[in-house]
Amino acid sequence: MKDYLKEKYKEEFEIGEIQRFNLGFAAGELIQARANPISNNQMVFVVTRDNNNTNYEDSYSKLLEERFARNLFSENLSGLGGNIKYYITTAYDGDFLGDGKKEIEINKLNPSFVISIPVERGYDKSDYTEKILNLIYSLEKEEVGYYRVRIEFVDNKNAGIIEEYINLSQKKLTQNDLKERNYSEVKRQYQSNIIDRFIYDSKDVDFQNSPHFIQSLLDKTYKE
Repeated sequence: MKDYLKEKYKEEFEIGEIQRFNLGFAAGELIQARANPISNNQMVFVVTRDNNNTNYEDSYSKLLEERFARNLFSENLSGLGGNIKYYITTAYDGDFLGDGKKEIEINKLNPSFVISIPVERGYDKSDYTEKILNLIYSLEKEEVGYYRVRIEFVDNKNAGIIEEYINLSQKKLTQNDLKERNYSEVKRQYQSNIIDRFIYDSKDVDFQNSPHFIQSLLDKTYKE
């Protein structure tokens, strides 16, 4: 694993405990480990290989892309309110590898934002219409590629589950980590406390018409 990462990213890495998982009859075995660059032990990601594949896969470059997106958009997201929690996932249309030889090109970055806003039941959705519009416009101005915004209004009586869900969702965890931290149950509890959900997909909506589209969506109640 170390040799694979060093060859790919041209830097040194530390590897944690190697974990093995039986994938069932004829599916073979999954091998996973957490890793981090020696230069930054906070940049933890997962390296994976299954028995039917001699090649490793890892999430380090995606971690760097997500950090880039957070730095780029954190100020825009703060306009939704100081008590929001969020995480960002990314796809990238270029060949960025995080080795310092290539910069991330914004127009090739395709971020997805999952934002949780704690609210009282019976809250006024119109309080958020302008804030959401401003966020969408600010994302458009950055001229990223495709992007998606998912905003969930969550009952603030269970605000603790919001932070736990967001923290687990944005971490790169192995199958053992997810099981140990009971991620499926945390996710279930979080989803049971969602009051409303708003989704904006830049691929599916003509931006010129989006203000009316956003306002109409905010008038609808979320249903799982």
